[in-house]
Amino acid sequence: MAEEKGRNRIVLVGNGFDLAHGLKSSYGDFLLDYFVQMMLSIWDEESKTFSTSKVEKEYFRLSFNNSVMNAYSNWNKGIFDWLKNMGDLDSLLRDEKFSFPRMYVRGKVTAHLILEAKTELAHSFIMNKNWTDIESFYFEKLVEIYKSVNVSKKQERIEELNTFLEYLKKELCSYLRRAQSEFKFGQDVFHGVFAFNHELDNPHAHNKNRLDKIAEITHSDFYETELKTVYYINFNYTDVLFDSTSINFELVHIHGTLDNEDSIVFGYGDEITSDFEGIIESNIDDYLKHFKTNYYGQNDNYFKIIQAMKVPFDVVVVGHSLGLSDRLLLNTILEHDNCNYIHLQWRDSKTNHFRKRLALSRHFNNKQKLRERLFPILDELKI
Repeated sequence: MAEEKGRNRIVLVGNGFDLAHGLKSSYGDFLLDYFVQMMLSIWDEESKTFSTSKVEKEYFRLSFNNSVMNAYSNWNKGIFDWLKNMGDLDSLLRDEKFSFPRMYVRGKVTAHLILEAKTELAHSFIMNKNWTDIESFYFEKLVEIYKSVNVSKKQERIEELNTFLEYLKKELCSYLRRAQSEFKFGQDVFHGVFAFNHELDNPHAHNKNRLDKIAEITHSDFYETELKTVYYINFNYTDVLFDSTSINFELVHIHGTLDNEDSIVFGYGDEITSDFEGIIESNIDDYLKHFKTNYYGQNDNYFKIIQAMKVPFDVVVVGHSLGLSDRLLLNTILEHDNCNYIHLQWRDSKTNHFRKRLALSRHFNNKQKLRERLFPILDELKI
């Protein structure tokens, strides 16, 4: 079999890419909207009042504090405007108008709105602020159940946890579809992402200094080899990243797309941790129900990545947090023998680049490979 020639580029695109364009796609954005929408669902626009003092969904209950409500004139409109203008979930949870006490409120409460969790699991989800990373919260709880000494309750708790994650997945997809349909481009950072991938291989590029700097540092003929294909591995469910480039280009939605909810991969992806070995040996299928690796076989997306790594390649990280929930896949790419260089595109400050380097290191078992492949921080790589 003839040896394949040329090289590829793998661009890892994470949620930071969508956020940089103005799409409110973080878990915090989703959960803030979830609670706001609960209240807006009972808002009567004609009378400018709420139609009832309580609203419930599967895991949460929001209610008005009637004693506070009756003490203010025009209370309904004031709370409505306050909710509509809430900036983020942290602000909501800290606001004196809002209360998230222990489950099932008792006694005097001075807040205007009271959020109650209907299960202990839902309560711990909000209280521990693990809503910033739903997938990591899921795995932490899974390990907690696995290590629990109460054997008789394990199966019940696993099923409850899986049901909760599936509920959050459904609600998240619903939110993202609505957010995407209302989305208008904010900052234009496409030029930074695409320009980087074009200028590396174009001797007549506008920013030739970037190309010269890379050649100077690498002392390698790697970038003199013809570029075959750029693979954009989109870890987002959205379509903010679109195929508008002049070079040979492959877009891989590794975790599925919103227009096909069955394709969505939502769960955890760190099978390198020691806890995973014990979970495997337990021989309980429900423990493995939401590990990402078990869903990569439902289409050819993972296979496309494997094909991309059959020739030498470099990696560009754009807006990906490099979190542990994608550890197995990232380790497969980053430690592959054909991986030559890793570029961390960065924004704002060099502190951002340092944090990315810390996160990147967690995906390497062989730290020598990390040191040899990671490209140094350069202003030329800033977007």
